[in-house]
Amino acid sequence: MLRLNFNPLLPKHTQIVSLESRQYRIRAIWRERARAWYLDITLVDGTGVAAGARVAAGSAIVPDMNRWDDEGVAGGVLFGYGQDEYAREDLGQPGGINVGYLTRGEWDLVLATAATDYDLLVTNS
Repeated sequence: MLRLNFNPLLPKHTQIVSLESRQYRIRAIWRERARAWYLDITLVDGTGVAAGARVAAGSAIVPDMNRWDDEGVAGGVLFGYGQDEYAREDLGQPGGINVGYLTRGEWDLVLATAATDYDLLVTNS
């Protein structure tokens, strides 16, 4: 599993991340009214992957990162883990709310074992 890094000091920030040889542009936005982080995700060429995806613990933020791919490549899963309730400064922090990426094989293993505590999967944090 790969844990993504963020800068929670900025209410909006963008980063480019390589996941399984594809590059994604991930924009993190703090929404004060909802008291939550949201992600807009595109390929670097602008192809949309997800817009306004809420970061929440124990949920798949984007269940198939390659669903847009005409070649049918099985993509991995971007998911949230950590605290259910969190503050803006908790994004990407140990013990806070985090965003991880699992390959399709790793995700299938999670589903097969009926694991619900994603924190147990954190190996590269």
